[in-house]
Amino acid sequence: MRYQEFRKPNHIDCEVTGRLYYSSNAVHLSEDMLEVYLPARDILITCGWHPDGDPNGHYETQVHRMDELELLLPSLRASTIESAIEDVQKLVEQYGTNSDWLSISTTSETVIG
Repeated sequence: MRYQEFRKPNHIDCEVTGRLYYSSNAVHLSEDMLEVYLPARDILITCGWHPDGDPNGHYETQVHRMDELELLLPSLRASTIESAIEDVQKLVEQYGTNSDWLSISTTSETVIG
């Protein structure tokens, strides 16, 4: 199994749980891999493999407000672990530093990587 650590930015208050990983055996890939919580914004960014254990799946990154069930923007999909961690890092940077975070939108396509 190959792991990809999330590099927590020093200038952003965030809590990181888990890490992204890749395995050639898709049975080891799960939807719940990495969570980054931004307490100042009450936002949770999640990333994992979807569908769970499916060899034809992809990494999917989502941004949630903790007080709502709706996503803040469409899910981002990545075919590689490197693209997925890059998506998470960009979103943490955007939501962690932008004072007008409700207006953030992504220029990425639905499928990334």
